[in-house]
Amino acid sequence: MRPFLIALAVVLGLVAVLVAALPWLAEPALRAGLRLAAPDVTFERLRFDWRDLELEGVALGQADQEARRVRVAWRLPDLLEGRLERVEVEGLVVRAAWRDGRLSLAGIETDEADEAEPALPIPEIGEAALREARLELQTPFGTLDMPFSAQLRTLGERLAFEATIDARLAGSGTLSARGSFEGDLSRTAPLALDHAQASGSIAVVAEQATLGPAGIAGEATVDFDLARGRGTLGLALSDAAFATPDLALSGASLDQQLAWRYAAGTLTLHASAPGGFAIESIAAADLRA
Repeated sequence: MRPFLIALAVVLGLVAVLVAALPWLAEPALRAGLRLAAPDVTFERLRFDWRDLELEGVALGQADQEARRVRVAWRLPDLLEGRLERVEVEGLVVRAAWRDGRLSLAGIETDEADEAEPALPIPEIGEAALREARLELQTPFGTLDMPFSAQLRTLGERLAFEATIDARLAGSGTLSARGSFEGDLSRTAPLALDHAQASGSIAVVAEQATLGPAGIAGEATVDFDLARGRGTLGLALSDAAFATPDLALSGASLDQQLAWRYAAGTLTLHASAPGGFAIESIAAADLRA
């Protein structure tokens, strides 16, 4: 009996060693599989075990798009049913350009045939986090640099979200915006005002900025709150100026509050202006010329 127990212990030990080594043995195969399936994606480091997968130094399209770290975590029973526990992306940088009414990503060539291909199924994700991300967008008005972060959480039949942005458009003058948003949406019902809940604010500062033929300057803030068919919207404008070849405004100010209710397909509005609306000066071109 004793030799049998010794042999059984040896076998169990070998099995334990093999199970512990499987993630290490699987890493080279997984690395080769990822590079074969997505040759445009490169990474500096890969770590894999039975609970998660982590990539570091990820680059796409000759490093035009990149991420410092990507981590995907799961629980095996959920993974077998197509669900992921958590996805984390840190240091994402997206470089793109807006030309002729179309968005193009740097280093990534697309054609109509690619757009016509059916999209791959997206697994259900319990929680997704995007940290220290940045969008670099070339536009006809200048370069938009927008750091941002976001988080999504699945809460039963609801999808909760949080996001922050800190954008700056540099061209002729500068236009900057900083904001935060949060709320939740139904995962099953179509997007509708009476099923959504959200709140947030955004502050915009224009310093002698030029957008096409118009020049703008001043500060503006927008606050909103939406709760299942009821909402408020606040607009504030201070020391604003606007100029085109035909019209010029300066010293504009506004303080506007708007409340609304949506029920049974009917939208009811109520507006008030506690601070009113004022313009210091206005000038228009001679239309008789």
